[in-house]
Amino acid sequence: MLFPTGVGRDVVPLGGEYRVDDDGFRSNDVAAGQQALAAIAPTSSLAVLGEPGIGKSRALRELTVGDDKVIHIGLDTVADVRELQDRLSAVAERGTADRLTLVLDSIDECPIPTKSLIHHLEATLQRHRAPRVVLGCRTADWPEAFGARLRTLLPSLEVVELLPLGRTDIATLADTRGVDGDTFLTAVVDAGAMPLAALPLTLDLLLVVHQQAGHLPGSAVELYEQGLLRLAEDPDPDREPAKKPAGSAPQRLAVAAKLAAYTMLCGRSAIARAVPADDGDLLAGALAAGTEPIDGGDLTVTAELVDATLTTALFTGRGPGRLAVVHASIAAYLTARYLTAHAVPEHQLRALLTRTNSLGRTRVPSRLRETAAWLVALDPHRNGWLVDVDPDTLAAHAGLVNVAAVRRALVAYLLDAPDPELRTARRRWRLTHPGLAEQLRPALRAPLTQDAGPHLGHPVSRRARVAVEIARRAGGHGSVPDLVDLLLSSTTNSYLRSSVAYALTDLDDTTAAQTLRAVLDEVTAHPDHDPDDELRGLALQANWPANLTASELVAALTHPQQSSLIGSYVVFLGRFLDDVDDQVITDLVRAITPTVNSAGSGAADEWVDEEDPPSGATPAASHALLTGTRRGARVMTALLSRALDSAQLDVMVDEVGWLLATAAQHHQDVAVPGRFDDPPDPETPRPDSCGVHSCSRRYGTSPRHGPGLSSSGRAVVGRADW
Repeated sequence: MLFPTGVGRDVVPLGGEYRVDDDGFRSNDVAAGQQALAAIAPTSSLAVLGEPGIGKSRALRELTVGDDKVIHIGLDTVADVRELQDRLSAVAERGTADRLTLVLDSIDECPIPTKSLIHHLEATLQRHRAPRVVLGCRTADWPEAFGARLRTLLPSLEVVELLPLGRTDIATLADTRGVDGDTFLTAVVDAGAMPLAALPLTLDLLLVVHQQAGHLPGSAVELYEQGLLRLAEDPDPDREPAKKPAGSAPQRLAVAAKLAAYTMLCGRSAIARAVPADDGDLLAGALAAGTEPIDGGDLTVTAELVDATLTTALFTGRGPGRLAVVHASIAAYLTARYLTAHAVPEHQLRALLTRTNSLGRTRVPSRLRETAAWLVALDPHRNGWLVDVDPDTLAAHAGLVNVAAVRRALVAYLLDAPDPELRTARRRWRLTHPGLAEQLRPALRAPLTQDAGPHLGHPVSRRARVAVEIARRAGGHGSVPDLVDLLLSSTTNSYLRSSVAYALTDLDDTTAAQTLRAVLDEVTAHPDHDPDDELRGLALQANWPANLTASELVAALTHPQQSSLIGSYVVFLGRFLDDVDDQVITDLVRAITPTVNSAGSGAADEWVDEEDPPSGATPAASHALLTGTRRGARVMTALLSRALDSAQLDVMVDEVGWLLATAAQHHQDVAVPGRFDDPPDPETPRPDSCGVHSCSRRYGTSPRHGPGLSSSGRAVVGRADW
């Protein structure tokens, strides 16, 4: 078992799709039909499919951990039909077990013909009716006829695919090895090793390398070579010699490179093991020819070696009898490896990898861009021409090319490009190299002495923003002083300053908070310096509650200047009460509530007519945020709800009463806790609500609009039409 502590795994129905995030990890977005493996009913029969190394066997163990009796048969260890019959006979010996589960693992490696396996399993289930059957199989080798027949015997059978590990899963498993999860994820992204980290088999390798060296190899080529050799190994090292696949791991990796290159360069979708193949498929038998260069000489590519390669974890199923490389990044690396090993000359590479459009511009097609980057990484001297032909492609995959000269050239290109693609490609600008801070400094400091215009379309602002994004994605800590100066520049447009604030927060959150605290004072005094309130929102997010008192926060709150914009300030207003304690709530209520003069009011238990208040009562002005907009009303009612639920309510009764009165006057609903439920005796109000009632009356809430705290869990204060 690779990891003593597992993580909760998810599955999708057979053939289901899932999304990946910008870094290449499985997205947290829930795919159609996705469910947690642990959520599947413990009585359901299930077939769990997946690729070698993805964790199928562990998933099967976890699915059956609570069953009364489990009969586990590894079909890869069954020699013949007689042995299969002997093992299935254990079902007849179930004894008094209430929950018998029959586990059939490694269906794809069973030496018995599928038809015979179905026959004997069907006979067993018809005679003994085991309540649950759990199966494990490689996706590409799942026999559809087997599944269809099982469904007639087990109507509740589900066939699902095990999803690869996600970002959170990888961090959790890293922590079990004593490796900080966040640090490890950053190293994986920097090395471009997301496909390797997504499989437990190669994640184990990455963690071993990281533990030994304290980091992952600086060369993505070295990392991929080690990881793919692991995937090319026999997943069962204890297999009998006669049953071991043909060839060694290096030999199978060389053959895999050929299969990947033919598939990708011919524009085919999969490799078919037998005819007839789909129009878009290559036939495996046709690829069993020629030789491949390996250490020690040339390797003859035989049909047995092709078949053994297709059974490794390098390939995944694309339907019955159809396979493809398990991940697009692995396919790209293998293709580049094949082209490099065969020393394909430049003119042939240009013909294979580039296309010229009607405007005369030559570029690499999207499906071959990562292959182009790997070619430069494998041999920058021979393949450096690709940097000149399509620098955007190389910049988007710069994490793979750890060559200082190449990265320096890409930075220069991006800084001078008239219209670089910033929306998505910038997330992959991993262009760290010695001297990066010095290369970026002129662009970052230009807005301090030159007119940068009112928006990011101005050439000075555009160039500075590109420099900011390069520093941010490259972990450019050497650029932090330049970013601080640019963020503090009150004469620079707020859009560029906001992008600097995001970058500085990623690079040095402590320095960012200190700098943004000064910016907050500036934009509070000069709102026109921040027309979208983006700097205000970022400053508040960075400093609340650690570096701001309640009074300082209240002084910085105002109506959003752009009511239709949902930016950092609006997000802050919706969340700033979420993780603060009761003392902070008390401080906020006192800071946001004006000093009220109730000397001329009547007795505390008498209602005050809001339309005809007694003489001498001084009306209290509301904080600007608490009136006039729906968003402001939400802030007030959220604060009221937290105050009413606070253990310190008794020390702020006057202030809460004033806020309730204000809510009533603006016809707003307030969610209240159950402590304010109506008492059984209407003449005996609850002690903790008496003060709030009397104070809300004192501050001008009439009986017909007074906040009635009821068992509905709402304060009824007129129409909730805001």
